[in-house]
Amino acid sequence: AVRWGGALHDAAAIDAGLADVRRACGEGLAPMRDRCARMNLLGDDELLRAVAAGADPAQMPRDVLTAMFSGVAALELERRGVDKTEIGADGRLHTTPGTIAIMAVRSHEGETLHLVVPVMAGGDVPATAWVNNLDTGVSASMRDQTRSCLRGVASRPGHDWIVGGPLQAVCLVDAIVWTDAVHGALHNTSRGKADALRTLQQAAAQRLQALAAPAARATAEDMACRRTYAALVTASVYHRDVAARLIRAEATSPESFEWQRQLRHQWEEGGDETGRARCLLRCGPTALTYGFEYLGDRGVGAAFAATSKPSSPSTSAVVGALAATGLAAIDSVVGGSGTGSDLAHNLAVAAGRANVRLCCAVSPDARRLAAIMSGCAQIGAWVTLEGAAALAPAALSRLAQDLATVCAFASGRSETLSVGGRTLHPPANSSGSGAGGFSVLLVGVCDDRTGGGDVGAAAPAPLKAACTWLT
Repeated sequence: AVRWGGALHDAAAIDAGLADVRRACGEGLAPMRDRCARMNLLGDDELLRAVAAGADPAQMPRDVLTAMFSGVAALELERRGVDKTEIGADGRLHTTPGTIAIMAVRSHEGETLHLVVPVMAGGDVPATAWVNNLDTGVSASMRDQTRSCLRGVASRPGHDWIVGGPLQAVCLVDAIVWTDAVHGALHNTSRGKADALRTLQQAAAQRLQALAAPAARATAEDMACRRTYAALVTASVYHRDVAARLIRAEATSPESFEWQRQLRHQWEEGGDETGRARCLLRCGPTALTYGFEYLGDRGVGAAFAATSKPSSPSTSAVVGALAATGLAAIDSVVGGSGTGSDLAHNLAVAAGRANVRLCCAVSPDARRLAAIMSGCAQIGAWVTLEGAAALAPAALSRLAQDLATVCAFASGRSETLSVGGRTLHPPANSSGSGAGGFSVLLVGVCDDRTGGGDVGAAAPAPLKAACTWLT
């Protein structure tokens, strides 16, 4: 017994020592997170592995890369310099990688997004710098691919414009073209052309038939083509249904309620404050700015198709809340069998935003939660919190403070956005969208457990105070 007691005492001492080491490492890694917003999304162990990769992106572990860029599984590299090996001050050999150009990123399903401008790494470029440049480069490339697809719609016959573009850009352009078509039909209706909506419905049905043929011919070897056509066919089915609803509702103008309640994508050349093109996701009188986050091709088509169907009141309410305040509460179950998490995911895809999903059953500590919220605020990402009522008191208190500051910033009552204990500036590409594009979705917090439609009875008081105004 004495022997075992001594061993347990030694083990406890070792565990305490390791905890101190982890704490010291966490504090030492803070400057890395300050210099690179996406590194806030990494845990301490993941960040240490990212630091170990250093200037060479080929050494970045795949799971760490995906934790920072959810749609990216691998990088396509081109080595443009020779590795340099020299003896350091410690008497050991040190190898510095030569210049490395990141030419493209690959999704989990093998789709390739070529970068408009290669991102340079290697040499003396630290990981924080090339990750920041990759963030900017991927977003710019997604914007460029979307513009190319839009031009292809006008210049290439039939459905040729679909081939070769990233699935996300193709689905987005399909949604933009559909919005323009409906707006034009309703405008013609308002000018006395009574059969404009019938013509639109017929065109939607004909397009569905035209897409079904190549979708059926797509081979199993060309999975990218099959996924693209399957997504467009599903969206076209919903477009046909929307056209039928507009006819039944006797919509007479683009301002008709039945059309205004739909999710609508609108492209604007030179629309943002820097003169770049932008895309808006509209619902009713409110709008979210599309983020051009590359989300890969896993589940993107299904999410776009889901947001093409006739909108539910839950969808309209969530978009309105996000546009106004950057904060929305969603019931655990919405629209029959659909879940609040599904709705959050689909809307994030439709808005071109990264969506960091946190299940609070495994409660993150206050420091970790603050880092995630801070990183998402800087890159304009969304955070979906499931079961926030299960958070530990310290993390819950931090969350309540962050939600209050997000609302104050989005409503114009504060000129600065303070999240995770840090004062931040919203990303430049997200004007007109909540708190600089950053949004928080609370799933299950406002479930009607008492029959009064209020914040759930089991929700802690700080969270009730932050969310009561939503319901």
